Amino acid sequence: MVAECFSGECGFCDCCTKTNHYISNTDPNESRLRAEDMTKFFKKEEIQTEFETYHKSITNKMKSYQYIDKSEQGFCPQKVKIDNSDFILTDKTKKCDSTLCQMFHLHLHENIAKKLLTNIPIYKSVADKHFCLTCIHRA
Repeated sequence: MVAECFSGECGFCDCCTKTNHYISNTDPNESRLRAEDMTKFFKKEEIQTEFETYHKSITNKMKSYQYIDKSEQGFCPQKVKIDNSDFILTDKTKKCDSTLCQMFHLHLHENIAKKLLTNIPIYKSVADKHFCLTCIHRA
């Protein structure tokens, strides 16, 4: 199974050819499927290098906001507005929906992924999309 085509016009993917494996944007696993597709374009070492950069970034942001964990959120902004969407800091344990973070979760050891997942600030939109502190500032 693969994710939906990015353009909808390539003529090769399941979306464009309307085969039985087509997945719509409403699929809750869409971000994971996109991450699985994206990992095909990167070497494991490249993903590891990108993760190290991401980890430094999220750690520095958490320190600057004095964020400790979900129960001690320090001075993290409670609400972030991007375009016309509001994202609210949540205390729930969710994975970030960005393709990059999903790629990390696919390639990290499960204990590291679990530790990372439970400790980072996650923002939730009204549309039930979740983004970590680093990804919310990239938008």
